[in-house]
Amino acid sequence: MSKLVYSCVAILVLGFTEFSLCEEQPQKYWVFFKDKQIGSLSKKAAMMNTAKENISVRALKRRAKVRANANLLDDHDLPVSANYLQTLMD
Repeated sequence: MSKLVYSCVAILVLGFTEFSLCEEQPQKYWVFFKDKQIGSLSKKAAMMNTAKENISVRALKRRAKVRANANLLDDHDLPVSANYLQTLMD
């Protein structure tokens, strides 16, 4: 191919790249929290009871295949703090 064809392709690619950068597209981010912002053990126990009520029987059966019955639920099942979510929305 000639240099003219390569030049045209390069100009088109750069043009489309610049055009796509100008468009406002939604951004996606991963957000990691250090804790669940639980104040006390009694609050954690209440939240764990709520998590037990909300988890499906199917999920419990699936977990029972790889975990002991005492460990079917853990801190990962607790909801994210509303304060953290509000901070993200601001």
